[in-house]
Amino acid sequence: AVLCDLGGARDLLTVGGRSVLWGGPGGERDWGYPPRALALRRETVRALCRAQQPSSAGRALLATMARPVFVVARAAAAESLSGWTPLGNQPERFQPVFRNSEMAFYRWKDTR
Repeated sequence: AVLCDLGGARDLLTVGGRSVLWGGPGGERDWGYPPRALALRRETVRALCRAQQPSSAGRALLATMARPVFVVARAAAAESLSGWTPLGNQPERFQPVFRNSEMAFYRWKDTR
């Protein structure tokens, strides 16, 4: 799986390792990817976590990974989606997988 977590928390990064598409600002300095590759990963995660379609380059990156993409929404994240409504209102693109009071997981489907 590919995990997209805008919250940038260390818990998912620790458990998911390289499955996490972007490790937050702290992870950027540790991963060793070129700056342009990190920017593409960061922008792709931001788009998905804000219930937006990633750029064509972001979609191409995800396609090369050939794995299901899961988007994480956190209640306590600074850029959290309030009540995860934007993701939940788009079931054709964001299929609910799991939710509790702190976080929710949605499986993203490229509809383009």
